[in-house]
Amino acid sequence: MKKYLVAIVVILAVYSCDNLPKDGTKEVRLENDADMVKYGQTLFSRHCQQCHGNAGVSMMASIPDLTKTALKTEDEISSIVFHGKGNMPAFEEKIGEPEIRAVSLYILSLSKK
Repeated sequence: MKKYLVAIVVILAVYSCDNLPKDGTKEVRLENDADMVKYGQTLFSRHCQQCHGNAGVSMMASIPDLTKTALKTEDEISSIVFHGKGNMPAFEEKIGEPEIRAVSLYILSLSKK
């Protein structure tokens, strides 16, 4: 039984290493950015749409239209999602870093449509 458990742990460790990006970071990523954008859309619907509206277009003047955001990089958006800003709450304890990255990539995709 221990041998099987060890084998499973080794397989999982090897698999997780294969999913690490080649840029030296330790973030777990899906196969490609298109997958992350799709996952981000799902997360956005669950966590962000209530305030930011469908596809990032809010009906309230006090909430930014994310299709016209001045934020142009994943890091800028991720920082706001992670830490919050103004009336927007921080999501650092609600969703993880890969999820924040996915939401950020989805928001970037909104401004490119």
